[in-house]
Amino acid sequence: MKKTLFFVSILISISLTAQNLPHYKLTIAPANLDSMNAHPKDEIYYPAVFHVNSLIYNVQARFKGSTSLNYPKKSWAIKFENADNYFGVTRINLHADFKDYSNMRNFLILRLFDFLGSPASQIQHVTCEVNGEPYGIYTQTEQIDIDYLARNGRLPVALYKANNHGAMMAPTVRDEYYNSIWQIEAGGDPSFDELRIFFNKCLYWSKPDFDTHISDLIDVDNFLNFFAVHFVFDDMDNFTKNIYLNKNSNNQKFELLPWDNEGSFGNSAIGVFDSTIVQYNLRDAHTPEYQVVFQRLLENQNYRTIFHNKIERILTDGYSMLDTLIDNTYQKIKQDVYADSRREASNEDFDNSIPRLKWFMSERKLFLQNNALPEKNVLTNFYCSNPMPTAGNSEMTFQIKSPVVQDVNMFFADSVDLNVFGVPFKFSRMQLYDDGLHNDSLANDLIYGNSINVSSFVSPLIPFAITGAEQNYPPNGIFYVDYYGSKSYAINKGNTDADLAGRLKIGKVFNYKNQNAVEIINTSSTLSVDLSYCHLRSDSVVNDFMFRDHVVIAPNETIFVVPSVTIGNQFFPGYRSFADLYYPLAVGDSLHLLSPVLTPVVSSKINSVETLGFSAPVLVINEINFKSSNSKPTGDWVEIYNPGTSAVDMSGWIFRDGDNKHTFLFPTGYSLPVDGYVVVAEDTLAFHAAAPEVSNVVGSTGFGLSSTGEFVRLFDNLGQLVDSVNYQVVAPWPTGASGTGATLELKDFALDNTDGNSWYVDPLKTGSPGAKNFVTPVEAGLNNIHSGTIYPNPAHRNFFVETTSINTRVELYTIQGELILSQMIYFPGTDQIDIRPFPKGIYLIHLSTNKKMKIRKLIVQ
Repeated sequence: MKKTLFFVSILISISLTAQNLPHYKLTIAPANLDSMNAHPKDEIYYPAVFHVNSLIYNVQARFKGSTSLNYPKKSWAIKFENADNYFGVTRINLHADFKDYSNMRNFLILRLFDFLGSPASQIQHVTCEVNGEPYGIYTQTEQIDIDYLARNGRLPVALYKANNHGAMMAPTVRDEYYNSIWQIEAGGDPSFDELRIFFNKCLYWSKPDFDTHISDLIDVDNFLNFFAVHFVFDDMDNFTKNIYLNKNSNNQKFELLPWDNEGSFGNSAIGVFDSTIVQYNLRDAHTPEYQVVFQRLLENQNYRTIFHNKIERILTDGYSMLDTLIDNTYQKIKQDVYADSRREASNEDFDNSIPRLKWFMSERKLFLQNNALPEKNVLTNFYCSNPMPTAGNSEMTFQIKSPVVQDVNMFFADSVDLNVFGVPFKFSRMQLYDDGLHNDSLANDLIYGNSINVSSFVSPLIPFAITGAEQNYPPNGIFYVDYYGSKSYAINKGNTDADLAGRLKIGKVFNYKNQNAVEIINTSSTLSVDLSYCHLRSDSVVNDFMFRDHVVIAPNETIFVVPSVTIGNQFFPGYRSFADLYYPLAVGDSLHLLSPVLTPVVSSKINSVETLGFSAPVLVINEINFKSSNSKPTGDWVEIYNPGTSAVDMSGWIFRDGDNKHTFLFPTGYSLPVDGYVVVAEDTLAFHAAAPEVSNVVGSTGFGLSSTGEFVRLFDNLGQLVDSVNYQVVAPWPTGASGTGATLELKDFALDNTDGNSWYVDPLKTGSPGAKNFVTPVEAGLNNIHSGTIYPNPAHRNFFVETTSINTRVELYTIQGELILSQMIYFPGTDQIDIRPFPKGIYLIHLSTNKKMKIRKLIVQ
């Protein structure tokens, strides 16, 4: 069916009073709707039927949102089977805007971003009915996903959504927080190492390094435009939350994509209009103070000027556009708003909200034009006399340098229980002085200082930050210390004596498939060591690992800092392991154990790296069923084959489709025998009912596969990618496996299964789940067009090519098709190919002579 643009005008005759807006109908089983209302936060999709114009689609529907799920009128997510529909997308969102009495704040902000030339979701007002009952007016907002990226000329390289206020673009205290704060929407790094490195640079780069290199990492103009809009309209819920962070495939730089802007135009985060917000400046707002990239950009005078110019353009051109848009939108949606009985606002509330929007714009413009941005008086030269105090030495002196005279304070959390998540606690304050009387050096030398005795502090670990009039040191402060907190400075008073250097030893360094582990030893036979909030760094500030709270090493104990706990358990059983050590180490590097304020404790030069030997087995994705026929409704499934010489223990292995949230964990004790097959089924009950003869089945995964193509991926219990296929339904991939009963089958397990030419549609149209594929003699012969053997696979530092031909060319390609190595083998025999320069991942090898070619997939670990 021909796709229609997402936001064309829709003219529909309906029986309701609303006439001006597009109207949708949703039909869902009453029992399912009751279940949704009873458990709105479950995020479970239910089957439904969606009507638009005269078109009817089978869809999946659920409620969406977070705080808004507590409101009587909820927002909806509608998911289509594919993008071949009226809208040309796989998902639409219907936002209730329950706490926005104007029903247009999000609409206005997104239209403003579009006006200013920044990527933004398309948006329009619509009405909807559910099971024949009017549900009122909504804003249909384009989902930020692969379809969105494609419309904006981008490929899905790495798209992350910020789920909560931990998204201040600073590295987190606990590594498991990454998965809670940041949700991978497309592409992206499942280990979150990409974000660790990025955030470490944002937080720890020196000012010269930040000013020089930040434009290589981010689209600075996009970032400043994003923050300027939210600053002008006081949308303080969008500096550390409601952010999409996308790596633009065109320039490989991060950009910000706006989302959920209801808390703008004077609306607070809970939807209450607050007239005092109109006078917020940077020093008064809450979350902008802790947004690391924003604060550091404004420390650069050039970027600060650009930010100011963007504010001026919003107050002139942007305001003019919005003024007209508000009037036109009011007239367009008025009758539909009046007819909406599910909204919180009365008709009078709605009518009054329009002049309130304009009042906010007028007063905000007046305030910003009469109040300059606060200067960025950056604090530097931090000093702490005793970063790890003890009972016998509990006095601490703090100093910091300011470029101007200003109030300087130290804020600290001296009673927070970091074992408990999100429990209220209080911050204490100590003023720092420049009077020559508070251990601050000389009076009026702009070095501020003061001393404090911490012996009475309740907690052994006290996070803190130094605050000037307009900035924090470090720039992320101590925002949300006990709730998705980021790395901060701290006082660690958990040790008996101060001789940590005499007790601690950085031991051996290990390597496992380009990942490293480090041994830390407490050499004392009587005293423990508290390493809470201490850091393990290499020579680069970017390579920074921080121990979380309550990390105490017992006397004579050895611990390991590892890439993952799984690797720790695999290679260092019986020892405690702490993850995630993400950065590479090599002979000649130095390792530094630092205090919680980054002062040296003990250092060690790496003289050797011990290689850990463990070969991951190679399993092959061998058959894919992504759309069952009505005659054999097995549900979606993928078959995995073991071509090796030994059984594979798949305990803890992971199967995923293209969505990282869709994860199936193989059960403990599951083993795949030699020459064995296993089917990973979406729904084992449906599968067994349709194919009772197949017993080697695991599941249920609870998620299906796209009928338009997507990734299917298999990871081992160490989190390493073992095999991956991005199947498609267009050439060179075979067609005919969509609902006919036929499946995609691999012609030979040794072929490159990322190449569509390696697959066929089974001619019997029954599939061969759990058994050998159906292959014709002609097809089987395709694997023997060139005599060449490649081993080992997976490979680590090199691989070997054994050939009986002369003049064989070996070419190595990335999975994206980029040629990265080309080498000739002139005589028959075995040659070694060095792959040390290339990162781990999946590659394609082309072996070719004058007339023949063979393609193989190579996994580099």
